[in-house]
Amino acid sequence: DDLIFLFCVHPVASGNWAGFLYLCAGAHALPGHTLFLRPRAFVPQMKIYFFKFPLGASLGGAEFHSLQLAEYFQRQGHEVQLFSSDRRLFRLFEQRRLPRRRLFVGYEPTSKPALLLWPLTYFLAKRKFLKILAAVPNGSVFLFQSLTEKLILTGPALKHGVKIFWLEHKIPGRWLWQNPLKFWYLKLSRLVQLVTVSNFAKQEFIKLGVPAKNIQIIYP
Repeated sequence: DDLIFLFCVHPVASGNWAGFLYLCAGAHALPGHTLFLRPRAFVPQMKIYFFKFPLGASLGGAEFHSLQLAEYFQRQGHEVQLFSSDRRLFRLFEQRRLPRRRLFVGYEPTSKPALLLWPLTYFLAKRKFLKILAAVPNGSVFLFQSLTEKLILTGPALKHGVKIFWLEHKIPGRWLWQNPLKFWYLKLSRLVQLVTVSNFAKQEFIKLGVPAKNIQIIYP
């Protein structure tokens, strides 16, 4: 059976699990239904790739959350790698000796100047993203954190057999509500699982137009 991996925020039945994240696996599970935890020994090793290409570098909860996720997955025996233009997130991965690759793919379309450059960004980013995609095995997991890869890489990656999660560490602001590319974001959001950090944030994305069944909550 095909495995459907979803993020879970509840501990296992014993109540002694200290982690904040677990990968669940279920066969033919429906969004919104409860999935049973599959013993770790039966969860196959995966390749998990983090993507982040923000308009400006930052260092805060989102970056440390990404680092925690990467370290957690690595401890579970999965392979992780970062692709990013964010020098601060890159430095965090470098300090922990986690696999990383610095990559420039243009400017995230979340400001007026960046939107004007979107055609160039699209051309540049798509070429580089497709090269990455050609080298990853089917069944890999992509974690997208910025708008660029969500809009450009989601479709091709799904066709390649990649499992995709969008990590949304902040609520949608003007950068998304008034973005002319919002329609594209909402269309693609129906094809993936969006992961956010609070019920308030979940409600804000529902107001934006993201289906509730496509939103998972992970508390940092």
